[in-house]
Amino acid sequence: MSSQNQKDRFVGRYTTYPDRTGNRQAEGGRRLRGKTRSSDAGSPLVSILTVCWNSAATIEQTISSIGKQTYANIEHVVVDGASTDDTLNILRKYEGQIDYFVSEPDTGLYQAMNKALELAQGDYILILNSDDWYVPDCVEALMKAKEETQADFVSGLANYVDGDGKFLRLQPSFSFDGNMFFMMPLRHETMLLSRDIYNRVGPFNLNYKVIADREFTTRLYEIGFTHHEIQRALMNFRDTGVSTVNLDGLRAERCNIIKRNFPFLEETDIERLAFLEQLEPEKLEAMVERYAHPKLSHAAADMVRDRLSRKNKKYAKLDPNKLRQSGIGKSLPLRTPRTQRRLRVATFVTSDHGGAGIGTQRRVAALRAAGVDARIYCLFQNSPYAHVTELTASIPGAEKMERREVHKEWRRRAVVTTDDAKGLRAREFFSKTGTVVDFRQYREIFDEADVIHLHWPVGILDFENLAEVCGDKPVVWTPADMNPYTGGCHYSEGCQKYTKDCQKCPLLNGSQLAHQNWKVKRAAYTKLPDLQIVSPSQWLAERARKSSLWGDLPIHVIPNALPVDRFHPTNKLAARLQLGLPLDKKLILFGADNVTNLRKGGDLMMASIKRLRERGLAKDVEGVVFGANDVEFDIPTHSMGHVAEVERLSLVFAAADVFASPSREDSGPMTVAESMLSGTAVVAFNIGNAHEIVVHKDTGYIAGQEDIEDFTRGLAWALEGAESPDALMRSWRARRAARAHNDPDGAAQRHIALYESMLESPAKTS
Repeated sequence: MSSQNQKDRFVGRYTTYPDRTGNRQAEGGRRLRGKTRSSDAGSPLVSILTVCWNSAATIEQTISSIGKQTYANIEHVVVDGASTDDTLNILRKYEGQIDYFVSEPDTGLYQAMNKALELAQGDYILILNSDDWYVPDCVEALMKAKEETQADFVSGLANYVDGDGKFLRLQPSFSFDGNMFFMMPLRHETMLLSRDIYNRVGPFNLNYKVIADREFTTRLYEIGFTHHEIQRALMNFRDTGVSTVNLDGLRAERCNIIKRNFPFLEETDIERLAFLEQLEPEKLEAMVERYAHPKLSHAAADMVRDRLSRKNKKYAKLDPNKLRQSGIGKSLPLRTPRTQRRLRVATFVTSDHGGAGIGTQRRVAALRAAGVDARIYCLFQNSPYAHVTELTASIPGAEKMERREVHKEWRRRAVVTTDDAKGLRAREFFSKTGTVVDFRQYREIFDEADVIHLHWPVGILDFENLAEVCGDKPVVWTPADMNPYTGGCHYSEGCQKYTKDCQKCPLLNGSQLAHQNWKVKRAAYTKLPDLQIVSPSQWLAERARKSSLWGDLPIHVIPNALPVDRFHPTNKLAARLQLGLPLDKKLILFGADNVTNLRKGGDLMMASIKRLRERGLAKDVEGVVFGANDVEFDIPTHSMGHVAEVERLSLVFAAADVFASPSREDSGPMTVAESMLSGTAVVAFNIGNAHEIVVHKDTGYIAGQEDIEDFTRGLAWALEGAESPDALMRSWRARRAARAHNDPDGAAQRHIALYESMLESPAKTS
């Protein structure tokens, strides 16, 4: 009776859970009788999730507290781990109140929580343990605070009670800051998070059995979500949980979290930071000065500032500002518990320039700043960096060939032309599975690497020998477009055949070439013991999950790492003076690697500007274009040419009143974030990363897909808003959102966590 109508999401993908154990004990609740709840106008649905095992002594109080809530629109889901006491009888007693419960064996608390999240249908989610209970207005207070503060998520305090429910103490309040890296300052039972946040951050990490909630909350902080805390108790927490009684597991997992957050630390210092209550302030100060790492120094400063605010005399001699200023040195090599050496990641990309090449360079730079020995191997190298190596093509005499000759052979083997498929009508790149690189020549690179990372390896990916040279090494793939999981198209242009087997491709006029490519990819992927995907956007991830080639693989969403501090808002007049742009006009900016590419929507842009003119809204409006090709709009247009330097590109964005991004399809264009980092509003269709980063009619405008009329309204809204009193604050809100979304340190740490989890729990080969 499972439903997968929301397969593309993690949260809420099922209304009832599929039986995967073959040992289900019970299932019940309102959903089995066709009764479901949904959001009402002004009353979003809140899912309260409870996981339990042998909880007969306490769970009735938990259920009753949910039934007494003053907020009306609540659903309750219970996941039981095959209890052997009276728990199931209690669940059956409340079957008319519980929306859904299931009882079957699981691997522990956090797997059960992940299952519960997959069952949650609400817009907002709370997780209440089976031995705790809420005060009657808990949900109402949280929802009110969320609406009033507009914080990304809210929480409250808790009364700590003993096993009999007797009051012990009130949970202290903490700031949601760098202190997060050393402790869990929030009660996760009162953390009201939207389903969108859970979908973005992902499930609880099952490598943690005791404090996965702390590791999850650290990810919330790293990404940059904002938090508001209600300063009163909203729940009662029995101080007898797994993290309280499993001291050995707690110790090990505290150390693991410190390793993940500060991978450059020595083992002794990891132990010290895992147990701050035993750490002498002098040793903390010496540690911060010795490593001189910004992340460590900022976290230590926040921790000390918190202790001083509580009149903790132990830290009286430490100066938080001095600690923070210690983070000016270089980061030290990453040390792993496996080898006591730096983690080595080999990234393969066709070129180190262009969109995918720049994305690769930025991610690798962030990883190297975090202490990872990350290197790039590419066929066409432009950068001068020592960590970038140019591969030699497996072509007779390749060592003596000029680049244009190598490129010609690469194109012959990798790119579909009308010679390959008569009637080729793809408006975007369409590639084959041929390669000019024999991976067996580079076996040493694969042998020395801990992790292989692929990012747009078109024409250099040796499908035939990939599994052989990788062996049992983890492989991570960051798709720059749809090509890795299609029969060759880089964007499907609406075709859904990639969800099956790419038979009779319409973009190739029915040719079976795409199907042949699909079979080559399938054969290669099935031989890899551990292939995981890192998508730069939910948009691209959703399509990967629908695909027949990648649909069953683990797919993570980690936004592109950007040099956020090199893009910044600049006074528009000052920016225009430097660029030679008119000071008294409203400027619409449009740009791409190739602005004449139909996928980038230049024709839609032209149509929108035409409508602005027809309605008298284009008076004193001019265009600015950057990219490899010039285009002329139906208004005076200024060409910036190809802008390679980041600081100049930021000036171009800052000089404009609005950045137009009319792409029909896009994986996660960096230009959207770059514009917002520069303080300029974005108008875009709902593709790529637009809906993840742009707040509609605040930091930008999200138009209906290929809806020229709506896109025109968006341009008019942005041009009018550029003169509003709120323009400056809107600019800073845009920068703040983009900075949090594309923070390079957060992206690096999430990649490191993935790499380490793959290395610690290698996939079993069949």
